Amino acid sequence: MQETVFDELDLMLINALQIQPRASWAALGRVLGVDPVTLGRRWERISNEGLAWVTGYTDAKLQAGAIVEVEAMPGKLMNLAEALLPDPEVATVDITAGSRDLVLSVIAPTSEALYRYVLERLERLDFVAKVYSYPISDVLAEASQWRLRALDTKQVETLRAFKPETARTRRPTEFDAAVAKELFHNGRATAKEIATSIGANPRKVRESIASQLSAGTIRLRTDVIRSASGWPVNAWYFLSLPAAQAERIARQLSRLDEIRSVVSIVGRYNIAMTVWMRTLKDISRLEAAIEEQLPGVRITDRSVVMRTTKLVGTLLDENGRRRGYRATHLQAAKP
Repeated sequence: MQETVFDELDLMLINALQIQPRASWAALGRVLGVDPVTLGRRWERISNEGLAWVTGYTDAKLQAGAIVEVEAMPGKLMNLAEALLPDPEVATVDITAGSRDLVLSVIAPTSEALYRYVLERLERLDFVAKVYSYPISDVLAEASQWRLRALDTKQVETLRAFKPETARTRRPTEFDAAVAKELFHNGRATAKEIATSIGANPRKVRESIASQLSAGTIRLRTDVIRSASGWPVNAWYFLSLPAAQAERIARQLSRLDEIRSVVSIVGRYNIAMTVWMRTLKDISRLEAAIEEQLPGVRITDRSVVMRTTKLVGTLLDENGRRRGYRATHLQAAKP
C-alpha cells in the first residue's frame, strides 16, 4: 500500500478537531483561514480512508479498569490478538516487543466484572500462556488530550475559547445511550443524522449530546493513523516512584510532548504510560529527560508497540487505518 502522507492543512485540520471535535466547518474555517467547504471535503476524504476519526466514549474514571500484560503460546500471538477483538471489556489491544506480547486496556462496569473477565475469560482463553493484571487506581492523563502541535499558539487559544452548547445535565437514559452509540461510530455525526438513524427528533438528540458533554458522561477524542502523524513510534513505559509523589510527577510527565496517557496502577509498577515518539532514537532521549528532570523515578520496563489492532473500540488494520468497530464498555451511557 502506498505510504500515507498528510500535508500541512491535513495536520492542522486534525489538530483543530483534537481540540474541538464537533466544531462547525464554518468556525474551523475562520480559525484556519480556509474555506469551510474545503475543510469538509478534506475531512470526508481523511475519515473515509480511515486515516483519522472522532470517537465518543464514556469517562474511564466512572468504571473499573486495568492494564493487562499477556504472554501468548508460541506461534499463536496473532490468533490471540484476533480472538480478543470482540470482547467488550477490551478497549485497546497493543502487540508489543519486549517482555510481554500484548498490553491490553481492559474496562468493565465494576471491579467485580473486571476481575471476573480476567479470571473466567482471559485466563482460560486459548493461546494464553500467562496473564499479569494491574488494576488502575487513577487516570492521571488521557490520550484524548494529546495534540499534533500543527497549529500556532493563537489558533489553539481561539479554539479552546469556543463555547460548547450547554443543556441541563441529568442522569443518562436509554435514549442517551442510543445517542452515545451513534457518537461512538462517528463523533461528528450531526443531530439530524443521528435522529434519522435512531428514529428520533433532532432537537431531542441535540439536547442529549449537549447534556452528556456538559456532564462529562461522554467524551470525544480525535485519533489519527500513527504512521503519518509525524510521531510513528509508540511505546509503553512502566515506572516505579514514591507513592506520595505520584500525582505531582504524573502532571510533570504529561507536559512532555511525547506522553499520551498516564495511569496509576497497583502491582510491581505504580505508573504505566503510553508515548508517541518521532524515532526509535528518541526512546533514549526521553528516558534521559525523565531521569534528569524527575529524580526518584525509576523506569522499570518498556515495550515498543509493533501493531495496535483495537484502539478504544476502533478496529485498525495492519497499517493503522480504521477498519471497523467493536463496542466496548466505554461506548455506552449508563442509564
